[in-house]
Amino acid sequence: MDENEELKRTQRGVLLRCCVIALGSIGMVSNCIGIFYTTLAEVMHTGIGAISFLVTVTSITTALVSSQYTKLTARWPVKRLMLTGALLCSLAFFLESLADSLALLYAAGVIMGIGACLFGSIPLSGIIRDWYGEKSGGPLSLTVAMSGIVGAVMNPLLSEIIVNRSYQEGLYLLSILLLVLCLPAILTMPMKEDSSRPRTFRETEKETDYSDLNRTWIILLFCGAACLFGQNALYSHISSIAVSSGYTLQFGAKATSMVMIFNTIFKLAFGQLADRIGVVRSMQIFCCITYVGTFLMMCFRQIPACMLIAPSFYAAGFSNSMIGVNLMTQRLAHRHYTEVFSKVTMITTLTSAIGNSVYGFIRDAFGSYQPAFLVVTVLNWTGFAIITWLGRQMRKQAQA
Repeated sequence: MDENEELKRTQRGVLLRCCVIALGSIGMVSNCIGIFYTTLAEVMHTGIGAISFLVTVTSITTALVSSQYTKLTARWPVKRLMLTGALLCSLAFFLESLADSLALLYAAGVIMGIGACLFGSIPLSGIIRDWYGEKSGGPLSLTVAMSGIVGAVMNPLLSEIIVNRSYQEGLYLLSILLLVLCLPAILTMPMKEDSSRPRTFRETEKETDYSDLNRTWIILLFCGAACLFGQNALYSHISSIAVSSGYTLQFGAKATSMVMIFNTIFKLAFGQLADRIGVVRSMQIFCCITYVGTFLMMCFRQIPACMLIAPSFYAAGFSNSMIGVNLMTQRLAHRHYTEVFSKVTMITTLTSAIGNSVYGFIRDAFGSYQPAFLVVTVLNWTGFAIITWLGRQMRKQAQA
């Protein structure tokens, strides 16, 4: 077997493992908690806003750890950090099942936030970039798309467990399944020498010299990413939106499942589209699709068919935030990708955290999600405008 064939075989193995890890680190952690909101609120005799603050706590913790990620890799190998992250997230699901107060629930959220950062999108995108180089768009979109499969499959299953058994058993299942899926993939992951060894603090300091970056572009990238992630924070409320509109929890789970199914389809399509027409135009198209979904939810969610179809269009926003922002970072940051992307992750997780709680408290304050849909619309078109401007500036620079 020649070296080229051996490399391709290794790349396929790396991609398969990254997809499996994404099922747990992105899929279970981010896409399976919203189904528990209504039940947890009833059990703890509190509002949806207080329960959704769990995701805020998790996201803030992830943001804080993300800001220190390069320093962590300077002390420990990436694989060891990923293994620790998987164990922490499994523990967090277990603790959430035992929580009888908001304090314990939020403590589990802190543990979840630490773990989610250590084996989530930052190390996964870094590993893919190490092995695929400039051709990482397709593999990255496939990896991130896997997170949608978990949501599509698990949310209907979890809703049945919650209704017919107990919400604790649903959390037990997530805790065990995460370990079963992720531990073997992490332990057998092939690592490039540069990513498997701890870097010295001197190396880390050199990489944080941003003198060759256009600071205005990077700041705007941060703002655009924050808007796109902020609009996506409404996702975890889809089942609650359905229930508050008069539907059953099982119907809400179906709507959530539709989001995840189309989330997967859109992410796979985004990678192919970006390779053909460019990442900026792809993001513009997906912003328009996202708006259609938001508009349908805002105006026609009382129609059952629309309540299923609207979240499907809304799911296009995940492709922009999770793949489009990543590819834009690669184009704008170049050799500083890991450092800049860790900061993008910090900012976007904070935005998601704030957005998730804001949407919950809007629901509690107004008795409706209608104002939340208006916020999502503003964030969507603001992100559209920023990405469009960045695209024009990059084309001007390429033509100069």
